[in-house]
Amino acid sequence: MSFYIILYLVFTISGLILMKKELMNTSINGLSGLVKSLFGIKFLTGHWQFVLG
Repeated sequence: MSFYIILYLVFTISGLILMKKELMNTSINGLSGLVKSLFGIKFLTGHWQFVLG
């Protein structure tokens, strides 16, 4: 059981780090700009670390 907890923590922390790292490199104006760009194919293909996270 503790193996699954450790595995969960590793995947969660690495996902959050990847998402934060990739979003720091983008310039999006406000929350509405973020929501619009998240559904765009250009954002998804260009920011693979965010998608992986």
